[in-house]
Amino acid sequence: MFDWFKGKSGKAEPSSSTGSEERIMDAAIREVHPEQFIVDVDAAMVMQPRLVSINAMLGRPQTERFFAINFDDIVQRVRHYHHRGVLGQLVQLSAGDVVLAALVAAAIQEGHPTGEQLKPKTDFLLSCLNKYSKNVPEPMPRGR
Repeated sequence: MFDWFKGKSGKAEPSSSTGSEERIMDAAIREVHPEQFIVDVDAAMVMQPRLVSINAMLGRPQTERFFAINFDDIVQRVRHYHHRGVLGQLVQLSAGDVVLAALVAAAIQEGHPTGEQLKPKTDFLLSCLNKYSKNVPEPMPRGR
């Protein structure tokens, strides 16, 4: 599907080791799984900073940092970074946050058999994150 990530040899550049992507995705899901939080406030404190960092990576303005994450947007941004020749830097930077790393890894694998295997977990991860997102910006407070 996405031939954009093929190397000069015509072989896909993403690793063929499904195991590492699976481990990253499983670790990310453990961090955001709803069952690990006693109250929603605890979950929001974990999810919202991640929403902010992912939306920042997507290039969204400050007013959209808590918006829901769409996987197609992540795939498009990863494609953009690949075409600019800085995908390796994105992968290195995302390694500091297992959730972001899992989403980047899944986006890299999109269109490959590994991507298809990761899809249910990717969808679940995004549903956990997006539960604490805001789809509409809040109105700006008026002066006192």
